[in-house]
Amino acid sequence: MSYYLHKVKGRIRLRTPIIKNNEAAAELIKDFIMHLGGVTSVNTNTLTGSIVINYNPAVIDAEEIVQALEKEGYFNSRLAVGCETILQKHVEKIGKQAGRAIFGLVSDQVLRGTGLSFLSLII
Repeated sequence: MSYYLHKVKGRIRLRTPIIKNNEAAAELIKDFIMHLGGVTSVNTNTLTGSIVINYNPAVIDAEEIVQALEKEGYFNSRLAVGCETILQKHVEKIGKQAGRAIFGLVSDQVLRGTGLSFLSLII
């Protein structure tokens, strides 16, 4: 599992392998984050390794929160990907699948009823 980071003013969503399937670690990190000034809520999901942090941007900013997590060894922003990277991977995967499906439909129509239709199944 990789690290993930998405920030909007007042909210951070991140994923860290440290809490994936680890309730004890999730509780430790949640407690740590809640003690940072300006944090209003923290929700963890150990199934996905996800943490959602809501904070007051007038008191603390996202970079301070991420740096605090890194300092404690809970997160590594150098290894983190953003939503753009994940979206790009999904679009590429869907594009490949769509291309295969279209090729299959076209070749099926072109080769329908010929001796080559059996050959196309083998390929």
